Amino acid sequence: PEATRTIDFTGTFDRRSMVLTASGGVSTQAVSAERLVCPLTEREVAVADISGGPDPEHVRELAVVLDDEGQWVAGGFVGSDDCALWACDGGVTSFSEVGDSLTLGLETDGGCSAGSELAVTWDAGSGFFLGNSVFTDCGGTTNGAALAGFAMATTSRAAHDALATRARIAEELEAGAPLPAPLPGVDPAYLQFGMEEPTLRADLEAEISAFTEIQVELSRARSLATEEQVRTFPSLVRPLGWMIDEKRSGRPVGPGSDRVVFRDTGTRPLIDDLGRLGLVGAHWQIAGNQLPALVLPFDYSVVPGVSRLVAPTADAEPVYVSLGPYGAHFGPLTGDPSGEAKANFIGFLVESDAEMEELEGDMDGVREPGEVWGYPIGGDLSGARVRNRRPVYRAPGPGTLERLIYEGGPSGNYFDDEPQWRVELRFYDEIGMVLGHVGKIAPSLAALVLGVTAIDPTSFVGPVGTDLLSGFDPIPVSANLELAWPQIVADPVSGHDGYWGSSGFLDYPWAQMEFQLPYQLSDGLGADFCVYRFLGASNRADLQATMDLDMLDPVSQRYRDSPFFERWHWTAQGGLCQAESLLPRDFSSLDTRLGGWYERTEPGTTLDELFSFVPIDRTAAAYDPANYDSPDVDHLAIRFLWPGPYSWTMPDATTAMVFQAVGEVLAWDNASLLVMWRDLNLTNPEVYQRAAYRLDTSGVKIRWGNFAAIPGDAIQPPLLPGDPCSDTDTICYDHSLGAWPPGPP
Repeated sequence: PEATRTIDFTGTFDRRSMVLTASGGVSTQAVSAERLVCPLTEREVAVADISGGPDPEHVRELAVVLDDEGQWVAGGFVGSDDCALWACDGGVTSFSEVGDSLTLGLETDGGCSAGSELAVTWDAGSGFFLGNSVFTDCGGTTNGAALAGFAMATTSRAAHDALATRARIAEELEAGAPLPAPLPGVDPAYLQFGMEEPTLRADLEAEISAFTEIQVELSRARSLATEEQVRTFPSLVRPLGWMIDEKRSGRPVGPGSDRVVFRDTGTRPLIDDLGRLGLVGAHWQIAGNQLPALVLPFDYSVVPGVSRLVAPTADAEPVYVSLGPYGAHFGPLTGDPSGEAKANFIGFLVESDAEMEELEGDMDGVREPGEVWGYPIGGDLSGARVRNRRPVYRAPGPGTLERLIYEGGPSGNYFDDEPQWRVELRFYDEIGMVLGHVGKIAPSLAALVLGVTAIDPTSFVGPVGTDLLSGFDPIPVSANLELAWPQIVADPVSGHDGYWGSSGFLDYPWAQMEFQLPYQLSDGLGADFCVYRFLGASNRADLQATMDLDMLDPVSQRYRDSPFFERWHWTAQGGLCQAESLLPRDFSSLDTRLGGWYERTEPGTTLDELFSFVPIDRTAAAYDPANYDSPDVDHLAIRFLWPGPYSWTMPDATTAMVFQAVGEVLAWDNASLLVMWRDLNLTNPEVYQRAAYRLDTSGVKIRWGNFAAIPGDAIQPPLLPGDPCSDTDTICYDHSLGAWPPGPP
């Protein structure tokens, strides 16, 4: 999970055997392999060091392959977050499970690992195997207390079926003919968040209708899980299925179309409707997750031709909800240049200027710069018209309330000076949901909490950070239960009693609607998934069409031209799901973890810089290739300095002072970038810079070259593995926020 490890093999092979020498860059090793026909089983084990106390550290993920008699065939391990226990990676040389005792032999590069082993015994009280590990490499021997637990398992039969069914669907797409019904290798009872097999088949046929000469590439098959082992630790249980990277390309139907990649889960993970497996008869088939579609956690209507959702409120008038994409990097989509692991919705209390009144200006009823407008609240000066005109969050399905966290008291930043809450839930025992910027807990949820904890959240005043459910079991919640209300950004208009406005988005009052969908909550192991991933296919399509209309509307409350938002920034990210925020220590490419990289702690450096590598969604309706140097540009880059600004000397000897630089990535490979920075200042609308970079198990190291007026004058800087990180031209980053500042000044 940390980085790609390359091993070169040289030697001879025939149909049944191979005699090879393997080299991993550290040492060489003789390898002989014989093709076998016996069924194999892979079992996963997670191991952690507890020498320093009860809290597990330095987690290792192990996989062991056994034959049909339970005898060891092969195995390996890798560090999931560091290299401190044993080594970064290595082999499992033996496996023995006898009664409550589990023993594994270990090795790593260098040929010095004799005697290395993990020996643990089942402890029913903790639900773990507990014991010790001894590990020797060429630097010496270490030993200590260890904790282990079984994860998932699979078989060679399941692997064969999974690969064969996925390959068959790829071949059908490449053939370009109507797909057979039902799809080969797909369970007729397939269900994936409400989508059944006919809809899945129709979605794939739509690709055949939209593209010719389709090519499908499948790579990096991993995480295959088809059975839960005896004594599997509960938190290591995962759904049956696997992950595989897929790239689909083709020529759009029409004259003279160039080939485009229209699906690439390696750089822009999407919903994998083919990833869940089920045993149908004697074979594993694509089964979906067998779950109904989730819905957004509030009532709403999609109105054809309307650019926002229409959500009912306690008031007679609705709120108009502007949708935002998950994984965005630019305003007005988000305020987080590292990539927002949620979708930012804006619940406008006002449909248009027709609901506002011009209070200061030429009084012609047309909004113009410098004028003061306000939202009339009628005769009730307490603000009830604002207070009641916001949507209520509802449970989108049966589930549990996992945590209820008091995040702060009145701050003066929100209407009614409400406190801020964080509500964490789980649905169908699989999907997490976190509601943020909650200003008020609904009476129905407050009553449940009061009944279990004897604490009333409607009158709770702290301390900050308190989880009201700490020490209690999760509380069941029913579908459609009222949960809470979002905070509202609204302030009285100075000098005009009875009128309210707001900061941002001109002066329309608005509800701040934010929520995330992690798979695991508050345990450090979770990953945030796209909010829209769990919705039904037709619902996703309706929401995408609604957001398209909003982005393309020249008088949109959110997207209308503004000096604060650059159109070529936000129109690059017009799809509902930009990416997924997975594996915080995945350093396999610049795209991982939403492409956001924070400067990491290194000797003599100040943690003050952010680098983001931002994919452009070229399939979105808002995308316009004319905004960029060429239609081939598929990424943007961001450099952000806290508290800033950068002081960059330009090719014409002028100085550019910028807090956040944004540029087009004109060319990139696995070691270098060419970036065209745009809009640095009036005299330098475009400058070019090359960078060299290296990805390893610590993150990414980037060395920036000179600024140039033309690409040919931008020099590629050298970058060697031992080059130190600095605060000038060579910056080191990882995905951990750490001590890095939380946002712009």
